[in-house]
Amino acid sequence: ISTDVSSSRRKSRKLHFSAPSSVRRKIMSSALSKELRNKYHARSLPVRKDDEVRIVRGKYKGRDGKVTQVYRKKWVIHVDRVQRDKANGSSVPIGIHPSKVVITTIKLDKDRRAILDRKDRSKTAKSSDDIVVDVSFQSLSWFFWLTFPTVMASRMVALSHIVFSHDSSKSILMYLCVCPHGMPYEHPPGP
Repeated sequence: ISTDVSSSRRKSRKLHFSAPSSVRRKIMSSALSKELRNKYHARSLPVRKDDEVRIVRGKYKGRDGKVTQVYRKKWVIHVDRVQRDKANGSSVPIGIHPSKVVITTIKLDKDRRAILDRKDRSKTAKSSDDIVVDVSFQSLSWFFWLTFPTVMASRMVALSHIVFSHDSSKSILMYLCVCPHGMPYEHPPGP
């Protein structure tokens, strides 16, 4: 359980409505369309001016348009051609919450490309050459005492993960240990 997150309704609402603009930017994210999701391997993106969106929920469902303003103070975005006529004849844009829209065209620049590269799920997926085996400390403790008595005697504790990397030319088995201060320590396998 994280002590940084409160389950109190009033505290959650206070944090939400008093959030700074940098936090509101991330909260005001919209889902990507299926085509963009397949292309960029990401599910959502903070919406910005000049993105093209389709409204998928609410009174204006089915309308497409370009984002003309991201109004973070009011938690809404303004989409062109989604407006209301006033009594004096002028028109005002209607605020749409970003969760009710799907981004259909992304306004790309180098910063946005960097965000999409970072969010790309296909790059973060494990390669097929790596096998991660999860084992308990109890089953390994006797092995570490036999193989690395100096390591165990110096108050180092075995991690519960063994990473076994293999390629076509060689196989490497590496045991990872961690000292009481949390610094990782690599130790080669015994003879």
